[in-house]
Amino acid sequence: MGARVWVGCSLGEARAVPGCGQIPPGAGGRGLESTDSVRPVEVTIRTYERRDAAGVADVFYRSVREVALSDYTAEQVKGWVPGRWDAEQEHRRSGDGRLVLVAADEPGHLVAFIDVEPDGHIDRLFCAPEAAGRGIASRLYEALETAARAQGIERLFTEASEPARRFFERKGFTVLQRQDKILRGVPIRNYRMAKTLGQDRQPSESLQITHRTDRTGSHDRQTALRNEHRS
Repeated sequence: MGARVWVGCSLGEARAVPGCGQIPPGAGGRGLESTDSVRPVEVTIRTYERRDAAGVADVFYRSVREVALSDYTAEQVKGWVPGRWDAEQEHRRSGDGRLVLVAADEPGHLVAFIDVEPDGHIDRLFCAPEAAGRGIASRLYEALETAARAQGIERLFTEASEPARRFFERKGFTVLQRQDKILRGVPIRNYRMAKTLGQDRQPSESLQITHRTDRTGSHDRQTALRNEHRS
């Protein structure tokens, strides 16, 4: 079984919506291992739509509550996400002008998502437990970086948990600072990380993203992502 891909959301989001924050604990745990040897699963990557709100909220809740326990204590997990968010709460966040990309499986169920704010801040990257370890998080990140370049974003940054730090380091991010925090009385730490985007890739009017399926090994699916933030 591949590594479970779990990242988190930002401390800024914790201030905006109670119970949320990319807040890694001091204790170690299972990291985000490379998925290079894992055969990819077929997903469609596209921009967020309002109908996705419930699915995004579900992926977020289950990712933290079911996956994060391998790295965090039950106290930390409950302090992070005391309860489920409803679709309206999620849409207020995802529809605030940031770019949100979602990954959906063949039946159309959302299995992962990533977002970036207009200033280049990657706020969240989550993968559902049943879809973890399939390389989906990497494909979402690659799609987001391509979109960020096309939109003229020159620098990406985030606040990463311990497993997220290793994930982003593989994507070329550098640790800027370790941040020791207290969240609801629980000591935790995370890492400010950033990556400067070079000019080696030229933006285009639409971005073509190809994904292989794990059933045939030869079938390709292409999804065009429009270069715009949702308002």
